[in-house]
Amino acid sequence: MRSQALKATPLDDDAFRLLALPFGGPIPYPGAPRGVDVDREWFTERTDFKLDWFPFRLVDWHHRQDATSKADILGKAVDPEADDDGVWVTVWLKHGERRVNLIRKLAEQGQVFGSSESVPNLVRKASTGEILTWPYVRQALSTSPQNTLSVIRPLKATLDDMAATGDAPTATFFDDLTTFLDTLGTSSETGKAGRIVAARNEARLREAREAMDESYFDPKRRRAAIAALDAVLEEIHQFIIDS
Repeated sequence: MRSQALKATPLDDDAFRLLALPFGGPIPYPGAPRGVDVDREWFTERTDFKLDWFPFRLVDWHHRQDATSKADILGKAVDPEADDDGVWVTVWLKHGERRVNLIRKLAEQGQVFGSSESVPNLVRKASTGEILTWPYVRQALSTSPQNTLSVIRPLKATLDDMAATGDAPTATFFDDLTTFLDTLGTSSETGKAGRIVAARNEARLREAREAMDESYFDPKRRRAAIAALDAVLEEIHQFIIDS
């Protein structure tokens, strides 16, 4: 999770632009021309956010740490675009959500904070603290950007929520995971075990992608495809831990 006070500009009654992935940070630090965050880490123009993995990112409130709206989906973040400050998204809010009017007013006053979420096992960082890969899977809004107790959400939970909205990861998401498996299988550090994990899971990954493509109007098959994909991710996760 990356929590900072971010720029937000109102567009209309339903949407606003949010600097979701800022380059640099508020704290001066040697070797980081644009500053770092409280963990002495920072995004740059080189960071790979995997922006083409999903057609949108789900938006929640305070990383689901607020007891009254823990499971609520406030809307979605779409149309990521980079400029000198970082990557901006358009946040579209859902009508009828309890906090929407409050969030709209806070955005107009510049008091909305953003916090991106990623997948821990897929994040890559340089020894300097520069974040090289940060798959952007979810977006939170909050009035408390220093929420250090927030837990990064498992990718499966994000996929489950996307399935509930009738959408799915893009083909690029599956292609990138397949590439990761190829790398795992050929790495000299993982050896034979890595090749076995990669071969078994690449086939399962392709099957999950085909099932998801074919189950657009079948929620039951869609959930089964998500479960199959989650099983692949869990085995990769366990292999990395054990290696």
